Amino acid sequence: MKEKKYYYEVMEKLNFGMALLEEKYESIAAAHNITYNRLMIIYILMEDEQVTQMDICQAMHLPKSTVHSIVVSMQKDGLIVLQEGSNGKEKYVVTTERGREQFQTIYDDVRGMEIELLDSIPEADLQHLLRIIDKIAALESKQ
Repeated sequence: MKEKKYYYEVMEKLNFGMALLEEKYESIAAAHNITYNRLMIIYILMEDEQVTQMDICQAMHLPKSTVHSIVVSMQKDGLIVLQEGSNGKEKYVVTTERGREQFQTIYDDVRGMEIELLDSIPEADLQHLLRIIDKIAALESKQ
């Protein structure tokens, strides 16, 4: 069995790396005068045209009230609309033309940062990272 000190070092580096990445996203959010959570919702909306508020909550691990308040704000700004889903209860968050125009620049900045970051890492290392993330996700899904 590995020493607990080793686990501490691994988690410390993992948390440090995640914090650095989060800082990059927060920097883009600040440059566009929006919050980190709003940035992440924009990212989700630009990636998936069929998304509900619950999907956003699950993807971001945020409470419904937080997502709802951001969605309402975006709706008031004319950036999104809510459309009825097939079961009558769920509502899809749909980007308006105005929203798509505003979100595109933000999305392009995020994707540019991600591409620049990932281009700086050798492919073999990226593949290894993906295998590790898959293992962590598999452990989480068993719980």
